[in-house]
Amino acid sequence: MKKLIQLLLLWSLFISVPYSAWGAGSPPSERGEQIRVLLSSHSKQIELSVESPYSVYSESRHLLAKKARGQTLLFTQKKGDLYLGKKKLATSSVLVVPKQDGSLKFKGNRYRGVARVEINSKNKIALINQLKLEKYLKSVVAGEVAPLWPQETLKAQAVAARTYAYYHMVKGKDKSVDITSPLAQNYQGIKKEHRATNQAVRATSGQILYYRGYLFPAFFHSTCGGGTEFPQNVWSLDFKIPEVVPCDYCKDSPHFQWSKKFDLKEVEQKFIQAGHSVHGLLNIYPARISKNRSHVTEIGLLTSDGEKTFRTNEFRRILGFNEVKSAKFKVAKRGDSVLLNGWGWGHGVGMCQYGAKSLAKEETNYRKILSYYYPGCRLKRVQM
Repeated sequence: MKKLIQLLLLWSLFISVPYSAWGAGSPPSERGEQIRVLLSSHSKQIELSVESPYSVYSESRHLLAKKARGQTLLFTQKKGDLYLGKKKLATSSVLVVPKQDGSLKFKGNRYRGVARVEINSKNKIALINQLKLEKYLKSVVAGEVAPLWPQETLKAQAVAARTYAYYHMVKGKDKSVDITSPLAQNYQGIKKEHRATNQAVRATSGQILYYRGYLFPAFFHSTCGGGTEFPQNVWSLDFKIPEVVPCDYCKDSPHFQWSKKFDLKEVEQKFIQAGHSVHGLLNIYPARISKNRSHVTEIGLLTSDGEKTFRTNEFRRILGFNEVKSAKFKVAKRGDSVLLNGWGWGHGVGMCQYGAKSLAKEETNYRKILSYYYPGCRLKRVQM
């Protein structure tokens, strides 16, 4: 394994480039390094608290209101119009800007930056937190890994999270949102920030991974269970991505091995509730295995109406990502139930967080950790 790491490290060099030297992809327009994080999009009414003096602007940057002290704002959508309290606004999108270092509060969480409140295409109110990428990362890194883990692990996580976020900023530069929280990354605002993870973000400031000159989403997950997986075997994605790697470093993870028993009737009901016709479920079996024979890419359901197949990620979504912890499992039928014996937690793509933790304990620095889990990638520093 050590020889493999040494070979992979030879593929990676650390270089710094200005914006103008980027190959594929370009910076997200005049927003600079700010990221737009979707916090809510399914309600016709939201409450947003501002804990300092603030201003409200229209989408054309026209000043609508200015308050000398913080207060709770009630936004409502009525017949396609946006209301602030009882006042109908002559715009469908506003920007709430706290003064200086003031914060916003939504559903118990405090956030840095500004808030965009707008009516979306589904005629619901969307709440978008817009803030500097580096400030966003201070919350995300602490939400993704334990702040008391080795500093080199935290640095590796900071770079991976920054790369993933920046990829979506570039990809979504013509959209209104870059990231959906907490589905994409574990962003919970100020309460998750920690001195140790803040230090890791500062120490790696502006560092982003590129693969063969291309910006890519640097996926990461909790525990790979013995080896990583290609994204196309998990989602319907087709883009250049680093190779998969074996990993013997996450064996100390509490999620390295797991088992879960499902009643077939329970599985049938959950699939029907999700809109799938699987009446008379008789058995569950792996329908397709990945080329490296590590992950189940498609799951088969034998029903009284015949066989039906689903992508394993959809299977996990319906039964619960915390119930079917990974796509690396074996299935055994037990009467009217099935027993899943599996390894790992998460989608298995990219950096294994528990593996990165163990590597750091062996005095592997963050650049070498990244080189191992993203072979062939290069770190580029962008001024932010």
